[in-house]
Amino acid sequence: MDRNEIITRFVSALRTCVKNDRSLIWRKVHERAITASLACYMRPLFHEFDVDVEYNRNMESTKSTGDVRNPFPDIIVHIRESNAHNMLAVEAKCHWSTSDRDNDRKKLVSFVESPEFQYHIGIALEFCKPVPIPNENAKFIYRCQLEYYYDGQWHDPVLVELDETENIHRR
Repeated sequence: MDRNEIITRFVSALRTCVKNDRSLIWRKVHERAITASLACYMRPLFHEFDVDVEYNRNMESTKSTGDVRNPFPDIIVHIRESNAHNMLAVEAKCHWSTSDRDNDRKKLVSFVESPEFQYHIGIALEFCKPVPIPNENAKFIYRCQLEYYYDGQWHDPVLVELDETENIHRR
């Protein structure tokens, strides 16, 4: 599967998740609850792979990537018991979280660059603060910022938006 297909499938699952489960963002639940929901929407789109949340195994041992804390991504797309088909590693943060985003970025770089894991792409996902829609009482735009890591570098962020009328936009 090529990188564009991975990104297209991921963004489609993200859009569906935000559309159907935006109350998780509004209520400021823990990122694990949101990423678990997102993984559920990813599974049918990545049906030929395993989609796992907080997966901490590498074959029979615990995952390790050197000096990175908590060396397992929030979501991964892979085939269990093999490192030959590691497609996607995702680290998510919510706008209200104060946890270390630099460690997340190091973790993604490590999983993509590692000769052992060789994920095709790493995605740093930020669930941004909902923005009120002008002149629309109690309606909001939900935004997610995506940063992609592949080919040895971070690429320009992409903003995915969904408004309360359920129209999905990508800028």
